[in-house]
Amino acid sequence: VWIDSDLKAFVQKGLSGTILMEILARVFLFVITILLTNWLPLEDYGRYSFYIASIISIATIGTLGLDDLLVREIGSKESQSSFISILGVSIVTASILAIIWFNINSLPDNDIKFYLIIAAIFLSAIYMISALLKGHKHVLSAQIPEQIIRPFFVLIGLGFLWVIYNKFDLLNVVIVIFASILMSSMFSLILLRRKGLLNHLGLLKLSTFRWSWDMFFFAALTLFGVLRHKLDILILGYFDFYSSTAIYNVASKLSDFLLVGLILTNAVYMPLFAAQKGAPDNEKLTKILESSLLINLLIGSFFFLVFLMFGPFILELFGLSYVEGYTALVILSSSTWIYALIGPYIIMLMMMGLERQVLIGLVLGI
Repeated sequence: VWIDSDLKAFVQKGLSGTILMEILARVFLFVITILLTNWLPLEDYGRYSFYIASIISIATIGTLGLDDLLVREIGSKESQSSFISILGVSIVTASILAIIWFNINSLPDNDIKFYLIIAAIFLSAIYMISALLKGHKHVLSAQIPEQIIRPFFVLIGLGFLWVIYNKFDLLNVVIVIFASILMSSMFSLILLRRKGLLNHLGLLKLSTFRWSWDMFFFAALTLFGVLRHKLDILILGYFDFYSSTAIYNVASKLSDFLLVGLILTNAVYMPLFAAQKGAPDNEKLTKILESSLLINLLIGSFFFLVFLMFGPFILELFGLSYVEGYTALVILSSSTWIYALIGPYIIMLMMMGLERQVLIGLVLGI
């Protein structure tokens, strides 16, 4: 039961398109993972897992949480003044972090290091552009570059490698990842142009923010999110436990299927929550949260039961070595299920200007 027809139409359009996109993205990811785990040696897939976790972590931290803040400020139509570009800040931060991180790790060669550093920088920019699109309620367009374009070109690149070389090696796989992120960033710019938002990329006028404590809390929440999602992979990879990294990463990727509902609802509802900042409509917020909780509960329960009952058989698709990750899969699925249920409340509080309370709650929950 929805409050008004406009809200109902927006949510139905956003959810239907997002569901289709999420299904395609998950199919792409599943196929890519099966190909890499079966065609790369166990330790090489572990190295690949560590590299990808590093890229995503650096790109995410590089945004300093300003991508979520951008969605909120656009959605709430608040006007402030600033001379600094959050896109420029994101690129500079990601560049510094990438250079430091990949130089303190023992990578096989400098070519891999170069591609990983550039990929992390471009991915951070993609996150910011997606936030700009999402803030203007272009929900589907915000998801296409990362959810569809990047995995599609990864599949194309892997297919090309197989046809030309009839095998994979780590350097060529890294080049494919770099190329896919480059294509995704180009597509993001095309979407900005089509939506009439390209002028927002001016280095001195992308945002209308002034420095505030909001930025600090959003940055802290972003760091907390990275630690929750990627710290285990980063630790295993940093200490060269590549076999364990490979097995654990496959279990982690599968457990992320329980977040499908959270991804769907957050993509659609984030700008709706932001629009409520300042003058919240409690009845509308209640309806949004109820529908979000129901979606997450149903999807999370389905995948949890599937992994609990058929986990070993699913893991065997990736190779016999990965079956020993069943216990990790069940544990990760349990914690991910809980997170999926509380996720909408976290997003709502952040978009409503209560990020300080969210951070305190998460820290106390540790």
